[in-house]
Amino acid sequence: QNYFPHALYITTFCLIPVWLAFVTIRYAKFHALTKAGIVTIIAGFFTAFINDIIRWLRDGQFTVDIWKTALSSWTADNLDANLKTIILISFIVTGLLLILLGNKKKRKQS
Repeated sequence: QNYFPHALYITTFCLIPVWLAFVTIRYAKFHALTKAGIVTIIAGFFTAFINDIIRWLRDGQFTVDIWKTALSSWTADNLDANLKTIILISFIVTGLLLILLGNKKKRKQS
């Protein structure tokens, strides 16, 4: 099989969140903690959904593993979805806390 076209799409897509993080860190006029929060949220979404996107680009089938989340059941069928959900929630909460702290410190400095 020729994997080059798939590799090109996957690599290109995987660079998008990295460049979003770089642009946010370099050019956004926010407090450093606010920037860290934004990058944390970007990383959380990337971590939670990257395998689904790769599967879609490689195989053409679009499924979202996180929809199989059932935190009351930790079987092999939904273990990955449960972990991705916990990771996504953790990253979002951490990112929001960093954004709030950054905004609070920014107001305090002004």
